[in-house]
Amino acid sequence: MKTPKRAARIGSFENLESRVVMTSRAVIVNTDIQQFFANYAATVPQLVTNFEAASRTAAQSGTAADKAAAAAAENKIHDAIVTDVNGLGNRLLKDLGSSSANSIRLSVTGASAPTGVAFNPGGGNAGDGSLMNALLRIEGTAPASLNGQSGLNVAADLSIATAYAVSVGRPIFPLQPFGTFSAQWFNDVVPLAQQLKTDRAALSTPPTTAEQQQIAQDIAAIDRVTIRDVNVLGNSLVKQLGPGSAGGVGVVITGVTTTNDVNFTPTSRPAYGSLMATLLEFDTTPALLLNPNVDVAVVTLFAFI
Repeated sequence: MKTPKRAARIGSFENLESRVVMTSRAVIVNTDIQQFFANYAATVPQLVTNFEAASRTAAQSGTAADKAAAAAAENKIHDAIVTDVNGLGNRLLKDLGSSSANSIRLSVTGASAPTGVAFNPGGGNAGDGSLMNALLRIEGTAPASLNGQSGLNVAADLSIATAYAVSVGRPIFPLQPFGTFSAQWFNDVVPLAQQLKTDRAALSTPPTTAEQQQIAQDIAAIDRVTIRDVNVLGNSLVKQLGPGSAGGVGVVITGVTTTNDVNFTPTSRPAYGSLMATLLEFDTTPALLLNPNVDVAVVTLFAFI
């Protein structure tokens, strides 16, 4: 049975590389990330609720006006994410100084301009590896997935991962294993996500007990593959970086908070801010699992730590 999930809370983040210590830079980043999360939680979930209501109305009426209202409601989610993440980038630049601009563009806003850090949504996609890109890819694929407890968990995980990246200010992990992982996990999860999608489409109204059990089995299969593949990635990183990296890899990649084993076992929720925690939040949403852009956006965010 799937472990119940708690609502996300942003607090002091764990150390990376055995120990991204709470230096003055890390404390500043953590404070700004908490402010971002507060802004995000106060804006995005309600906008998603509004979008869902507008989409239901449009589906029932089919009128051009209602369809336009639903599209406008979705645009408001997009615009709120851009505003909130750009706000985080600008606060970090003010608090950390101009020397941090490249790190902020890379890991936070995804801006490509040589000056400033704010992303211009009219200039294409935010850069891969950024918080902006990850959130916008999720929003563009399945806006409803940003709502509720699971949506807040995803935002928390991605925010904390961003805090790791900006606090370190330089790459920690070798990139190659992440590319291998991204392709392997996507190939492994696609047939399972497609099966979940098919079984959901065949549900009766109301669903029978057997149908509900089948959906639970589909989700459990997705979880097993995700846990297996992320654990493989974690072990690959420790092999390359050495045993001293196990603590940081556990916290940031596999979601393990003990130092004796980097492998996660599903007895509790993996650590917030870990790749494992993020991907496990997608297990009930086939649209996210079947979209390679979401896969690349999220995995690259962690690769750039």
